[in-house]
Amino acid sequence: METIDDKEKGLSIYRYQNEVISLISGYKKKSQFFAMETMAELVLDNYQDDIAKFDLISFAPSSKLSIKKLGFDHGELLAKKIATGANLKCRSLFYPPSKEQKVLDKEERVLNAKGISLRKIKDKKKNIQGLKILIIDDVYTTGSTLERCMELIALNGGESKYLTISRL
Repeated sequence: METIDDKEKGLSIYRYQNEVISLISGYKKKSQFFAMETMAELVLDNYQDDIAKFDLISFAPSSKLSIKKLGFDHGELLAKKIATGANLKCRSLFYPPSKEQKVLDKEERVLNAKGISLRKIKDKKKNIQGLKILIIDDVYTTGSTLERCMELIALNGGESKYLTISRL
C-alpha cells in the first residue's frame, strides 16, 4: 500500500496504477459491486480508527450524466458502505457541477468545480456547523472537486478532510 498523505487535507490510499485501476474500473464501468465492497473493506481495515474521529461521511458529487450512464452514484454507494462499517451517518452534501470532470483538462476542472454547491439545509439538526466531515472519493485527479467541497464545508462552519482510494 503506497499511501499519499497530505496531513492538512486528507489521504489517498494508493497510486492510480495496475490492480487499483482494475478495481475502480470494474466497479464504475462494469458495475462489479464486489469491487466497491473490496475498496470499502480496505478503507475500514486500515483506517477505522482515523474514520472514527469524524462526525459524518459525505462524498464528492457525481455529475448527473455520470449517474445516468452508470445507473447509480458510485461515490455515494462507496461512502455509504464505509459509513455503515464505521457506524457513522452518510449524507449527500453537494450538488454537482454542470459537466463531467473526467472529460476536462486541469484548468477546465478547476473552473467546472466552482459550479459545485452545498445542498440547502432546511433542518437545523442537519446543519454542518461544528461537524468534522470525511469526504470520500474514488480517484484524486487534480483535487479540484475535493478542494471545492472542503471550501464549502469550511464556509459553513464545518471541518473536513478527504479520503480517496487512489491518486494520479
